[in-house]
Amino acid sequence: MKILARLWPEERIAALFFLGVAALFAVKRYPFTILPLLGSYLAFLGSISLIVLPGRLAADALRRRRGTLQPGAGRADLLAYLRALVPLLLVLVTYTNLKCRLLLFHPRLFDPIFKRLDELLHYGGGDFLAWVTAHHSQTATIVCFYLYFYAWAVLAVPLAVAVARPRAAGAALARRTFAALGLCYIAGAFLYLAFPSLGPALVEPGRYAALAGTTVFTMQQSMLAALHYIVQHPQAPAIPFAGLAAFPSLHLATTSLGLFIAWKSWRPLLFILVPWNLAIAASAVYYGWHYMVDFYPALLLAWGAWWAAGRLVAPSANMGPSIPSSVEKTSGPAGSTPRSDR
Repeated sequence: MKILARLWPEERIAALFFLGVAALFAVKRYPFTILPLLGSYLAFLGSISLIVLPGRLAADALRRRRGTLQPGAGRADLLAYLRALVPLLLVLVTYTNLKCRLLLFHPRLFDPIFKRLDELLHYGGGDFLAWVTAHHSQTATIVCFYLYFYAWAVLAVPLAVAVARPRAAGAALARRTFAALGLCYIAGAFLYLAFPSLGPALVEPGRYAALAGTTVFTMQQSMLAALHYIVQHPQAPAIPFAGLAAFPSLHLATTSLGLFIAWKSWRPLLFILVPWNLAIAASAVYYGWHYMVDFYPALLLAWGAWWAAGRLVAPSANMGPSIPSSVEKTSGPAGSTPRSDR
């Protein structure tokens, strides 16, 4: 009990999710893959950190030069940042194991329902996919590729700005962000399990024939083959970044968290991040990864995860000595006066 009391709330939730799914897999006698997934996600989060942390180092160097940096503040914040990554890693490993075997737990596909909802809501009951595929072109294909596969930058950029803020605000925002990401993946995994769907390009690949030969189309068919293999061979290990699930779009849910980070850290970023998120959603529809209706619950999920993470982090958000009110009055995102993170 003493050990549990020392854990952050998000660490306890991640551990419960991990142990619960691992126990379910043990009952079903499915392998629960850990080390290969850990390695891949460590490398991915490390790449994001290479964008996020340099801004903080530069801000600390400026504060040190001005004599406003508290002794040990930089090291304490780095340790807190790394600790906040651990429960997220645990969630990602568990989420991927579950996502790769969704159809073993719930073999029904809801794609026809989501497709019909798209037609009714966005095209007056007509063939919405026909309208989407009519806009396929070489230029749009290239642009959408970079938008979709580098979408993580929409989260990394505002997080870098947030982390560069004075530690009382920056450290808490970083922890809240990672906690919100974990909650997004946990809730998303259960929604995937409740409403399994693959996405239009995976269900009707013939309608995306104009994309045949592209990197994305080849990847989609490879992922579909991997999914079929795991369904037929349940003892196969989970694959990093694999698994197919469309409802809701966790791609948009996680990138939308950048909007909340920007709102708390430096609001001018929203003029870039809002259209950037809209472009990511458009690219997901363009390539057939998602139905339009996948985005509405994704936005609600992002908001709910951010709100819940704020409640989890707030009681223990103080990760070190606070900064005197007379310090850090300089202008700009890296030196702005901290606002309440609630």
